[in-house]
Amino acid sequence: MNIIADGANNYKNTKEFRLKKEDIIREVHIKYSSLISNEKNFYRRIRLYLKRRKETLKELSILCSKEIHYFKNQFE
Repeated sequence: MNIIADGANNYKNTKEFRLKKEDIIREVHIKYSSLISNEKNFYRRIRLYLKRRKETLKELSILCSKEIHYFKNQFE
């Protein structure tokens, strides 16, 4: 692996990253739970929200796998 990939993998294992991820998930859930029934609009809103936080869309893909679907299922 290259240095950047190693750094990214190491960062994903830190407490700071986990707390940041949980914080983003919590905020997305609170702000956009009313939109979850409209999946296309929901993902668009999350993308805009993450851009405002200056997060990358790669971070969005990390979140989407389980957590976003979990929240979506909670409100269907």
